[in-house]
Amino acid sequence: MIQEADTIFETEDDIVNEKQLGEIKQYEAMLRQPVPKMSNYYPDSQGDMNPFLSAICSVRLFFADILAAAYIFWIHTYSLESLAVCLNAAGASCFFLFYLPAYGHYLASKLDFTFLSFAVVFPLTFLVQQSFRRREQVLVLLADFKALLLNLFLAKILWDFPNKRTKEWGGLVDLPDTFFQESRDVAAEMLQEVFNFLSLATALKGRHLVMKTHNRKLLHTKSEISASLDNIGALFRKSFGQVEFMKSQGLSANEASRMNQYHWFLQARIERLRQFKMYRTPQANRSFGRVYMYLLPWFSGPYFAWVASLGGSSSTQANHAFAIALSVFTFLLLFGLINAGRYLEDPFVKIGYDNVDLVSDFNATLKQLNSHIKNREEGVMIHSNKTDEI
Repeated sequence: MIQEADTIFETEDDIVNEKQLGEIKQYEAMLRQPVPKMSNYYPDSQGDMNPFLSAICSVRLFFADILAAAYIFWIHTYSLESLAVCLNAAGASCFFLFYLPAYGHYLASKLDFTFLSFAVVFPLTFLVQQSFRRREQVLVLLADFKALLLNLFLAKILWDFPNKRTKEWGGLVDLPDTFFQESRDVAAEMLQEVFNFLSLATALKGRHLVMKTHNRKLLHTKSEISASLDNIGALFRKSFGQVEFMKSQGLSANEASRMNQYHWFLQARIERLRQFKMYRTPQANRSFGRVYMYLLPWFSGPYFAWVASLGGSSSTQANHAFAIALSVFTFLLLFGLINAGRYLEDPFVKIGYDNVDLVSDFNATLKQLNSHIKNREEGVMIHSNKTDEI
């Protein structure tokens, strides 16, 4: 069990230099500071409030969450196609409520909503789950790609090795100063090229595959990706050349082999990201769902006519309005499910709140590259000091 003490070390005999002593004192001062309250980090936390203010905060957060959910629902359903879905559902209901009875035909039938659930809702929910699973896999691949790129870059600028002539450690310092900046440029350009083809507009919709007028966009996207892959291939050749140059200056074969293994891992991740960009969930399932969206109101129209007939003749107008509203709401909900899955089909394009934020993620990685190259000299000095101690 660790006991509290004024200092971590009783004596200063083990302290190597004044710099380490200063760092230890800063660490001790940090330990003496009181633990910050959770509300300092999480403004929504209510642990330090009295019950009245806590209740007010809960109500405020409740309405804020409801408004946010309503807004997200709105952006997933507000479009020209949603208007077409609503008009189609309302038109199908009016056909069975007004048009057929005007000619002496009345078609009303009670249908089980289980049919609608298994025929439409379950397949659409399955597609949304598949799209979300794709997004999770993409996040893992992007994390691997960025981590491997950073580790390869750090290996080039920090892994020291014996000088080929003197056989003493410090071969990394003897490399040309331009070598480290070129290593940074190769990593940054590779990051840029991967961003370029991942952020291309989606060109794998049904119209791009079937219609010749829209097929040009698909061909253009493929050519852009092919050009980016060619540039990435040139960057890999340059990166391999840098490793071979380090070998010629004294880098051991096993460490060079580890760097080349990073190259292979990087290429595998980039290729898998390209596959996620170019291949989506089955187009046939998405096309069936969209066609069903316009056909089902005409097959389920007798059910809504039956709903309108339940109240009798005393409330005919109200029943008709309710039946039409129920029809519109049902198929608008199904359309929202289709849109939720459609937004996740290409997880790299920022068209919803659940897609990958490529700009933010790649900018964070680029900042790390710049930070590492800026502090390289300090890192090499620390590594050299540890080597001298050994």
